Amino acid sequence: MPQFYYAVARGRKPGVYLSWPECNELVSKYPGALYKKFSTQTEAENFICRYSSNASKDGIPITVECEMKNNCKCSSTLQSQLERSKAENSVNINLGSIKSESYTDVYTDGACSLNGYKGARAGIGVWFDAPHLKHLNLAKPVIGRATNNRAEIQAVMMAARQAKKAGIKRLRICTDSKFLINCITKWMPKWKRNGWLTASKNPVINKEELLEMEKELESLQIIWKHVRGHSGVFGNEMADKYARIGLQAYS
Repeated sequence: MPQFYYAVARGRKPGVYLSWPECNELVSKYPGALYKKFSTQTEAENFICRYSSNASKDGIPITVECEMKNNCKCSSTLQSQLERSKAENSVNINLGSIKSESYTDVYTDGACSLNGYKGARAGIGVWFDAPHLKHLNLAKPVIGRATNNRAEIQAVMMAARQAKKAGIKRLRICTDSKFLINCITKWMPKWKRNGWLTASKNPVINKEELLEMEKELESLQIIWKHVRGHSGVFGNEMADKYARIGLQAYS
């Protein structure tokens, strides 16, 4: 059977879901609910990115920033949904209420030497893409077991803490870690339902760190943006530089 992706841009828990009953539970009788079914995850994520006004609730955040920019077809998608909703007398959507919010960009990265081996060392890098926020940039060694994935998780945790310290409410987290984005956007909701067991029935590694990261993000509105590592993206290069400094400070 074909797999569909149900994008909830406005509902009790914005996110991408894999079944209609789950989606329906989040949008039914929710004022101004905005949702749509897609055949690909990318289309669903782009829809949420463009139209959600709530970015991070209960571990289900907005995922990858829409890369289509001005060529995005979401407007026609929204208009079609509006017309259908009116016909069904179900969902009322005010197009004028959809606003483009400003987000603060932060790049996060982790670095690890001898990853997976005895004697491994790891560091985290956090770099805010704004001159007036340079005091928030961080280079620190990883706390606890040194692995690359743990470094990526802790980098996001520290970015969230720094943002809240500065009174930042909306944060766009730019990372080259697909592992991290998949954890947040796809795997964690399933792991929670499955008692924190993987598809192969093994305990999830880094469970405690992931939950701690989720808690740090709860009060923030988040957009996740994947960037290609070591491809000349200045912010990513700076975060990597800071992570390597953190690695060198490892004791």
